[in-house]
Amino acid sequence: MTAPTARRFTPVFVATITATSIETKVSGTGADYLICTDAEFLREGQAPQSRTVMAFGHSVEKVRDLLSSGQPVELAVQFDGGTIKALGAPRPKQKAATCAANDDGDSYLAERLA
Repeated sequence: MTAPTARRFTPVFVATITATSIETKVSGTGADYLICTDAEFLREGQAPQSRTVMAFGHSVEKVRDLLSSGQPVELAVQFDGGTIKALGAPRPKQKAATCAANDDGDSYLAERLA
């Protein structure tokens, strides 16, 4: 029997997402999920990137209400492989941690505070 693989830690951070298209799809289990292909992903202090942004579970309704095509919005997100997993609106503590990480370069501490 094989031991289960440990999940790797992925910190939550704040990023600006500009969606070009927003689609709601249904998974094989019947749950809704949201997908934005080729969305502009901008993290403070870094160059903009084109990424796929997705939301699952309870986050679908939160993110759907915030996103609109062509309008930039700040979201709490995580990296999920090559895609970005959107969680919803950032909490004040997450915003402060993101700003602190960009101001003094101490991202390790900022990630632990998020």
